[in-house]
Amino acid sequence: MKDYSMALLEAGKDINKINTLLNRIELIPIRNNHFSQLYDCSPDSILFNQLNTIDIIKQTREYFPYTPIFLFADYMSELDLVKAYNIGFDGTLKANYSEERVYAIVNNTIQTYKRLLSANTQSPIDIQINTNRSEIIINGTGYFLTPTEMKIITLLKERSGQVISKEELSLSLWGNSNNRDFTLNTHIYNIKKKIPPLRTLIFTKKGLGYVLTLS
Repeated sequence: MKDYSMALLEAGKDINKINTLLNRIELIPIRNNHFSQLYDCSPDSILFNQLNTIDIIKQTREYFPYTPIFLFADYMSELDLVKAYNIGFDGTLKANYSEERVYAIVNNTIQTYKRLLSANTQSPIDIQINTNRSEIIINGTGYFLTPTEMKIITLLKERSGQVISKEELSLSLWGNSNNRDFTLNTHIYNIKKKIPPLRTLIFTKKGLGYVLTLS
């Protein structure tokens, strides 16, 4: 039984090795040039295989402040290790680590982040929606959205705590659900990009839909 989701970027030729090493943790293959897919996965942790795209790594840490990020590498120089930690990595995983050791490292880090997230989201979240101005106000700070983004936020807020399927959202937005997954994912991505507080409030339930959690 796999316990957690992990996003894997640019596994390359090491994919089989990593799958064997981490076979108790679900891996979601995502390439660097498809970074937006992370928003559809809502990963519990993120695993990088390379350090060659610094901007993406920094962006990942910015958009996922409560998500563990690990680096898979057989060998790293001291300079690369320092670079990794300075830009937001939580640790390195090596091919010679035992399965139990990897699981313990990842599990402990995930639980630590969950405690931090819980501690930082205990204060009430106040969301006000002004449809006339296409504005959403969160704890006094205003953010402007497109009409479609406003419709999505309004639907999610009206049923906060409930999962709304992609099909239902697509029907409400466009009157049909044909081939709308990518378009809907893009709108969710843009909403989270524009409104940092929503990055930890809108979750993707894989295979089910989206949910806005306010408590």
